[in-house]
Amino acid sequence: MSETGRGKDGKDIPQGHPPSEFWVEDHVIRSYEVDPRGKLTVASFCNYMQEAAANHAHALGVSIHQLLHQNVTWVLSRLALRIHSCPEWGETIRVQTWPSGTRGPFSLRDFRLTGGDNRPLGESVTAWLLIDTKTRLPLRRVPFVTERLPHVKAEHPLAHDLGKLPGLDGHDHEQNFRVRHGDLDLNRHVNNVCYIEWVMESFPLDILDNAVLTDMEVNYIAEAFSGERVLARCLKLEGKGLSFLHVISREGNGQELLRAKTAWEPRA
Repeated sequence: MSETGRGKDGKDIPQGHPPSEFWVEDHVIRSYEVDPRGKLTVASFCNYMQEAAANHAHALGVSIHQLLHQNVTWVLSRLALRIHSCPEWGETIRVQTWPSGTRGPFSLRDFRLTGGDNRPLGESVTAWLLIDTKTRLPLRRVPFVTERLPHVKAEHPLAHDLGKLPGLDGHDHEQNFRVRHGDLDLNRHVNNVCYIEWVMESFPLDILDNAVLTDMEVNYIAEAFSGERVLARCLKLEGKGLSFLHVISREGNGQELLRAKTAWEPRA
């Protein structure tokens, strides 16, 4: 078999052949995945990465579908994403992903995104936790999972320590949301991309209209569930260009669900 696997848009892995360390998927950008300017949204970038990670995990035998009956599942804990340019409706985006080792309790997974002409679009590094679905607590070692994960000895596409982000000391803008049933994923909590959408909705319109996102860091802290109300707040960092800190918390008790940091550049 070739050195790359294929997801739903490519060929299945032949029976009897081990899955590849690397996984590649091509997607043609749909009209509902772009913003009013016809550019791929940040949420769509993250959805493509999530889909590729899920397909690769399934090929390795350790997807959420394959683990839930053993009361084990994956949750995304930390993410760093750098975007060089956003492709347009109708263009092809290629997503390459691979497991890249461990760091403490985290399993690391890297991503590289390119355009149809092989031009670089973005890179991402992510950290995932295995949790017990009954206790909702992290599991430090699950041999039947970790033994199936290859460790690609390659340089990370994005140098980032995926460390803890600071909280907010005040805020400039806020937006509240109600968790819909359609926001839930297989783990029956809010899908990680929904949080990205809430972060993007917490900006003043002049930022969204006149700037483009270049970097995003995210710490996922706690789960949110159907029917709950959450509050997304952002604070501009003084003296650091167009950089913002974000917190999403549960309304009522104020429990933090997510911390994020974003950096933007003026739109050309």
